[in-house]
Amino acid sequence: IRRPPRSTQGVSSAASDVYKRQVNAELQEAKISLEMANKVDDGFGKLLFKGIASDSIRHAEIISQIIRDKDTVEKFELDKKLKKFLKQMIEEEENASEQSLIKIVKTKHPAVRVLLQSVDQDEIKHKKMLKSLSRHLDI
Repeated sequence: IRRPPRSTQGVSSAASDVYKRQVNAELQEAKISLEMANKVDDGFGKLLFKGIASDSIRHAEIISQIIRDKDTVEKFELDKKLKKFLKQMIEEEENASEQSLIKIVKTKHPAVRVLLQSVDQDEIKHKKMLKSLSRHLDI
């Protein structure tokens, strides 16, 4: 999937068109991935394709939200409720003692390994996202 070029500020009309094309591409990828999941007999293979579809749908949702709220993209502010919940999630993540599943679960099944790596990468990504947003919390 081709990614849209990075816009320097807000969402211009040209960027909006690129984003709309990207939303359609993500939804098409989700559709194809779900079709493949339905054709595969292996349960882990099904999970792999469903995970890709889920990510593609999430990507489409993110881009769609940027398009819908294009007027507020430039003036970033965290509302009080969001700040409260972010603080709470940061504390939860800091208190959680997560270990790398790929290091704990030893398997040669390639789909299982990829799925476990995906879980581990998602947990790392969650921590990075929260840490990045925490800079805007005025704690």
